[in-house]
Amino acid sequence: MKAIYALKTWMFGHHLKLSTQEDQSLFTLSVFVSRVYVQNWFSAPLAAQAPLCDLKFLQTLYKNRKNGSHWWAALQKFANHLWYLSPKLLCFALFDDGVKAEQKCAIVEAMQDDEDSEKPPVRAEVDLNDKILRLELQDFACKQSMEFFEVTGISSKFLQKHPTELETDSDIPAGKRIVTHFKVVNDAAERAVALVTKFMKSNTLTNDEEQRQLLLVTVAEDRKKNKLK
Repeated sequence: MKAIYALKTWMFGHHLKLSTQEDQSLFTLSVFVSRVYVQNWFSAPLAAQAPLCDLKFLQTLYKNRKNGSHWWAALQKFANHLWYLSPKLLCFALFDDGVKAEQKCAIVEAMQDDEDSEKPPVRAEVDLNDKILRLELQDFACKQSMEFFEVTGISSKFLQKHPTELETDSDIPAGKRIVTHFKVVNDAAERAVALVTKFMKSNTLTNDEEQRQLLLVTVAEDRKKNKLK
C-alpha cells in the first residue's frame, strides 16, 4: 500500500504542491519500487525461485546503495532475512528452471564437501562489502544441505545425475510438486496476528488460554468455509 501511494503521490504531485525535497524523495522511492521491489514482491511466494531471487535482490541493493538512503536501509534490513540462502533451504534452487545446469552442478558438488565441520547458521550471514557481488548460490551450500531431502521427503537420487539428464527422471516432477506447495512468505502468520488482534481483543467469551486457542481455530476454519461458498 505504501509503495502504491508513493507512486500515485509522485505522479500527481503537481496537484499537491510538493516541495523540491518531497518531490525528489518520492521520485527516488518510486524508482526503487519500479526497478526492484515490484519484481521481488510478485516472485516472493515462489519457493523454487526464492534462493536465486534473494541473492539477486541482495546484489542489486548493494550495487545501488549510494543512490539514496532507502537503498542502504533496504540492504541493511534484507541482510537479516536471508533465510533461503541458508544451507538447507538453498536446495529449493535445484528445482528452479531459472538456475543454469552448471550452477546446479556446483551446488551439488558443494553439498558433497566434507570439509565443513561446524554447524552452519539457520540464516545465511553476509558482510556488506564488495564480496556480495561475487557470491554464487553454491557458496551457501554445504554437507548439511542434504538435510533438506530428509525434512521434505523428496528423493535425493537425482543428485547423482547431471541436470541436463533430469527431464526423464521421475523424482524431479515429484519434487517440484512438493516444492510448489511450500509457503515461503509470512502471509499465514500475518493473517493469524490479524485474527487475534481483531477478534480476540473484543471477545469476552472465555479467559481460558486453551479455550481461546480452540476458539481461534474454529473462527479461522469458519471464515475459510465461507470464502469457499
